[in-house]
Amino acid sequence: MTLTQRLELLRMKVALSAKTLLWLLRKWRYALLALGIALLFFELVYWLFNLGLLGHLLASSALSWGDKLSLFTSPFSAIGAASGHTTLSMMILLSIIQGIALSALTFAIRHQPKVDSKLLGGSTALGLLAVIGLGCPACGTSLITPIIATVVSGSAVAVSEKITAVAMPLAIVVGIYGLYVLGLRVSAIRAQADQLARPRFLYRKKQNHQKPNPQ
Repeated sequence: MTLTQRLELLRMKVALSAKTLLWLLRKWRYALLALGIALLFFELVYWLFNLGLLGHLLASSALSWGDKLSLFTSPFSAIGAASGHTTLSMMILLSIIQGIALSALTFAIRHQPKVDSKLLGGSTALGLLAVIGLGCPACGTSLITPIIATVVSGSAVAVSEKITAVAMPLAIVVGIYGLYVLGLRVSAIRAQADQLARPRFLYRKKQNHQKPNPQ
């Protein structure tokens, strides 16, 4: 197979994967699931690094319930102000990727219980990369900052920021590849379901033709 043929095959597979994921997101249950997971992922990762602050604010009697509920929209403005719109955009993109990926994985598990372990491994790796990327410097602290501080002299935060600059784009790349693989898997499941349904449809159609017409 020539390079041109390989590229054309890759283009067709990417188009098929994207088309399948769009088909999945047109189903409102999976669209809501993807949106919910994306929001939960974004909020969870942010507040995991700020549990002390969250507990203090929720326990405060000076804040109304409305103010406490508004805390869950604060990560968007806080991260945008602290780290810029580029970091915020990458974080939102990572969350959306994670939401769509887990929604597609849910579909695959429901319709084909024996899911390839590579898909689960890829989703786990994406989540880990995203946690590392989202953790610093946007949330003011990081899982890897104290680890770096024990082995590296100087500013651990500065070093962790450099790692984040690599981890976040890498997480996006891994996530996009994961969506590509999941899209192909969902497409294969759809094709298999269509093949199983077609004989039944043809059988019913044949039976209807064989019925005598009422006089």
